[in-house]
Amino acid sequence: MGVRRDTSGTLIFAFSHTILISFKLWIGVGAYYMPFYGFNRPGAKISQGIREGFWLQGMMCGFKAAYDCIKAFSETDFTEDLKKVDVPTLVIHGSDDQIVPINASARATIKLVPDAILKIYLDAPHGLAETHRDQLNTDLEQFCRS
Repeated sequence: MGVRRDTSGTLIFAFSHTILISFKLWIGVGAYYMPFYGFNRPGAKISQGIREGFWLQGMMCGFKAAYDCIKAFSETDFTEDLKKVDVPTLVIHGSDDQIVPINASARATIKLVPDAILKIYLDAPHGLAETHRDQLNTDLEQFCRS
């Protein structure tokens, strides 16, 4: 489990890349879901449904499982595995992902996976499956039909 303080000095416990639980969040006033969905950007409209869904996801996750998850995805090198992919591959990433850097993930992946297609959603956050669901579903359907 990672423990650190955010910019306001609030102690937070990082259990996985999708879950940041703080004392503020436990009492319902936290905003740690905001960068995940881009809600911290000027002019962003915060979805109460997404906010509550993010909180619920965090509450359903066991601490040990979340810790093991973040440890595995942050310390495992998938380079050799990616080089072996031999099926059509679509990589989708948001240009405003504040959680996973695009250069270290999506752009690195397409260099390793033969003939992979990279689709970047302009200004999309890490949680683009929620914030850009219609665009994502359309792109996935088109890719599967191609």
